[in-house]
Amino acid sequence: MLYHALLNTPVNPSELPSGVSNAKVGDSQPSDRDRQNHAVGSVEVDLDGPDPGDAIGYTIFPSEKDAASAWDGGKPHPDSDTKITSTQVPSGIGYPAVEANGSIKGKNAFGQQVSNGGSVCAAIVGQVVVQGATISTDNADSGNVPAACALLKAGIAHLQTTESHLSQSGGG
Repeated sequence: MLYHALLNTPVNPSELPSGVSNAKVGDSQPSDRDRQNHAVGSVEVDLDGPDPGDAIGYTIFPSEKDAASAWDGGKPHPDSDTKITSTQVPSGIGYPAVEANGSIKGKNAFGQQVSNGGSVCAAIVGQVVVQGATISTDNADSGNVPAACALLKAGIAHLQTTESHLSQSGGG
């Protein structure tokens, strides 16, 4: 039920950090690792912001135990196209969190192979793993770290608002 609530609850512009707008909420595919840990589903919120790529992501699990298993102490589990260059614990999140920076290989709009920098700030909040993510085209080793952590905080606030509305409607 939380998955559907996140998928169907628009992100209010007032919930977003300054300079970020135009939230587009959509369904996303959980990673293989998350599916192995029984992920119910994933929701991606694509945003217009200061970076070539800004997003908030939610992976919802049936229980806190399943989420904790997938979280694996915050250890990144990158795919073969991602190289992690650094990790650290961000401050001021209020939940177990990790920040990971790295390079992401892929194809641009012209089909050319490129390597862009990316930063993810992620936290485990009950049965949900929340992520704030940024992509940089001018730094191959990192995205916009402060923006990724601001997006994470906005994502947590939206999750809490959605959970509150869900429990008030009797669906929590």
